[in-house]
Amino acid sequence: MAGNVVDGTWELKGDEHMVVKNPHIKNPDGQTWKIVKATEKELHIDWNVGGDEAKVMEFERVNN
Repeated sequence: MAGNVVDGTWELKGDEHMVVKNPHIKNPDGQTWKIVKATEKELHIDWNVGGDEAKVMEFERVNN
């Protein structure tokens, strides 16, 4: 995240959400993020589910 490696876990919750757990998330049950777009090369997630406005992070697969 933001150029840093963060250890944690994620788990799909249905077709539209994922539960993320890492040391930066205070809730021991993790945080639910909404999957906005998922393709072979891109993943866009809204990490502000239930908030006033969407806060979308965009990830792009980089082939090494």
